[in-house]
Amino acid sequence: MRNINELIDYLQGTCKSLEEGCQEVFGISSDELTVKETNDLDMAIFLCEECGWWFEISEMSDELNGEQICNDCHNED
Repeated sequence: MRNINELIDYLQGTCKSLEEGCQEVFGISSDELTVKETNDLDMAIFLCEECGWWFEISEMSDELNGEQICNDCHNED
């Protein structure tokens, strides 16, 4: 059984792709993540659509034009 926290720890604070994280941590494609693993990932971290970095979910600003962005990018606007 995979520990999704390992993937979260690997991605958080980086601009690496989900695909790269899955390959490095689990040796799988991101398409092979289960629905539960994807949901757990989405509840913990998000990829800012503005700067491309992974942040803790608590650092997500209100969606801007339907995009998930970090507080830093939101404050720059």
